[in-house]
Amino acid sequence: MTVFKAGYYIDELNQILEQVVGKPAVASFYNAHLFFHISDLPEYIRTDSVNPLLKVAWNILSRGEPTRSSLLISEEVLNEHFEDEFLRLNKDRPQLEFKLSPTFSQGLNDEDLIELLNNFDRLDETIITAKFGSKYLKVYRVLFDLIAAAQIQKTILLLVITEVYGENRPIQISGVRKNFALTIVEDLNNLFKALNDLVGKEEKKLIT
Repeated sequence: MTVFKAGYYIDELNQILEQVVGKPAVASFYNAHLFFHISDLPEYIRTDSVNPLLKVAWNILSRGEPTRSSLLISEEVLNEHFEDEFLRLNKDRPQLEFKLSPTFSQGLNDEDLIELLNNFDRLDETIITAKFGSKYLKVYRVLFDLIAAAQIQKTILLLVITEVYGENRPIQISGVRKNFALTIVEDLNNLFKALNDLVGKEEKKLIT
């Protein structure tokens, strides 16, 4: 069993969390809750015969830890969980940004949010709803989905790199809702397609 680390974040959500509990508390959350295990990997991963594009994809998915989430994943997660408090994707600025309700942070207090972040792996949705309320449940669900998406994508990529799964073999994803699982795979395929566009016709491309 091998330990890895992966997670995504959304800048605009991080800004809200940092506004309530401060940057150190948010950084501590990510440092503590991004680790996951993958079983049945080879003891030694040979990289000499791996398609170089897979190495590039691995580097892109691993930059940061947590890594900034893609637009596709971010929009899906915010639409699903923030509902009317996710206003829109703002395309009016040079850098795209997600516009969240400015009043969302007003319903959060530092003690409850720190408790949620510190005990993230030990809480379930029933406890969160009863103890903290619906806004904290939204935060929990968004963070859960962002971490799950990063870990699932990294796992898929590792399975392909190590040839535990062939490029054409279907992968079953559990633990997240079906539509989100499809989005996670679509997002990884989008990365593969973008990398394929960078190489010539004679070079081996990634199967999407």
